[in-house]
Amino acid sequence: MNKFKLLIRGFALLGIVGLISSCGGGNSAGVVEYNIGNDVEFSNIGGASANFLSGPSINVPEAATLVRLALITKTSGQNVKMALYKADGAIAGDPGTLVAETASTLIAAAGRLEIPVLTAVALPAGDYIIVAVYDTLANPGQDSAGSLQANYFRSLTFADPIPGPFGTVSVGNLPPINYYMVVNNS
Repeated sequence: MNKFKLLIRGFALLGIVGLISSCGGGNSAGVVEYNIGNDVEFSNIGGASANFLSGPSINVPEAATLVRLALITKTSGQNVKMALYKADGAIAGDPGTLVAETASTLIAAAGRLEIPVLTAVALPAGDYIIVAVYDTLANPGQDSAGSLQANYFRSLTFADPIPGPFGTVSVGNLPPINYYMVVNNS
């Protein structure tokens, strides 16, 4: 290859890198987002009653920054608020300290809904509880063939603020549901 062709290809490569960077694809800070939890859509329809704050435990394997709480739903028209609690309640593993929450959000369409937390939060590795409360009956995806897991819940009128700490806990066993969190490595 002669020097002229090499020079042209070098400028073309620089142009592509510049285009990627200007479009947001070149992440110079090295921040990578990833999901933790049940982010692959389950085929079954779960049922979540209105006015109950409920959800399963979720493990954060390494320190990360929480940016969104999320669900995959089979229906639309409901309003949802989500929250994340430390698993530091009165009984080991129960939800206790409120870590983060979202604003009330309309589920405008069935499918994936990722809701920004009110404030991004640094999460140490450990166990947490991811919960949601709905204003009417909602239908997140559910893995009916999956192993039952603890589901933590309490009564909470949708219009009331997300409590911190969680408060009196009840526990039932349910199949896995499509709740997850979006974090990054910053």
